[in-house]
Amino acid sequence: MENNLPKILWFIFKSKETTRQRISENFKISSSMATVLVGKLKERNFIKESPSKKSGVGRSPNLITVKPEVATFCGIDMSAYKVKIAIYNFGMKKIIEETLDVERKDPKKFLIRISRSVSSLCYEYEVKAVGVALPGILESRTGVLTNSAIEELEGLDVLGVLRASIPAPVFGINDANAATLAEYHVREGEKNILGVFISKGIGAGMIMNGELMTGANGYAGEFGNMRFEKGRVDELLSGERILEKVEKRYGREIDIEEMFTCEGIENELKEFGKNLADALMNLVFLLDPGLVVILSRSKIPDHFIELVRDRFEESLDYPFNKGTRIEKSILKDDPPIYGAVIFAIRRWIEEVLKL
Repeated sequence: MENNLPKILWFIFKSKETTRQRISENFKISSSMATVLVGKLKERNFIKESPSKKSGVGRSPNLITVKPEVATFCGIDMSAYKVKIAIYNFGMKKIIEETLDVERKDPKKFLIRISRSVSSLCYEYEVKAVGVALPGILESRTGVLTNSAIEELEGLDVLGVLRASIPAPVFGINDANAATLAEYHVREGEKNILGVFISKGIGAGMIMNGELMTGANGYAGEFGNMRFEKGRVDELLSGERILEKVEKRYGREIDIEEMFTCEGIENELKEFGKNLADALMNLVFLLDPGLVVILSRSKIPDHFIELVRDRFEESLDYPFNKGTRIEKSILKDDPPIYGAVIFAIRRWIEEVLKL
């Protein structure tokens, strides 16, 4: 039964707070076995139990939580425009954040610069693991980055370069998958989520029955390559396509973080929203996610979400148009970096409790 320890610690981390009874019910083990396994995690100093503050008749069960101070983790978000590096504790409280500009002339030198910044933070904060949200397809068998929004990193073993000098385990994840994983972590009771991530390109992440789906080769969620009547999804729905029109109008370079706040591009965003809703229909037929979350590094306005939702519900027949909700993110932090940290924590839990 000790092989359940990593799963139980992950369950406690994901739940924020739980009880022995919930652990017993979730893992279909006896109450006495749940008590034994919780005791082992307490011995390792991963978790703590505190009296419940609920009032009422009878004894309330103790609440079990992870100990935030037991470990720190680093997240890296590599977008096409800038790199964010942040340190979080085990309770997902952000401690510090730094930003670096993207260096395109010498990609290896750029990666070494990131490594030095991360290494310094790893030593200062005793980081246990590092998660990297990467803008492209990370081939699971080779570690090579392809179809990247940072074209200069194409074909490079990005993780290999970072691992060579960072004094902590480094784990890579696609940025759309990271953003979706982050959304899953902050939502209660959702086990099937489709996250659509709008950046320089467009991608998707899929949580099915509480697990992130990455596929046999790490390509799952690359729905920008899907075709439909109007053309390829990424040709119609990439942020870059809209930005080209906006930059011509404004006469200056504009990054994706500004796109939803620019004035005078209502028609472009309306067309974008309709095309997005049409593309989502195919994914909903295939996956039946229950919840679709539209994600970005920038704040997406409510009227855009409503536009997509209205088009989606008008075009689909019952029960598909009522069985799936379309919502904006409830995250307060940058989705990819938050998700990269969660991914690193998941892998760290698996490694540190390996039996």
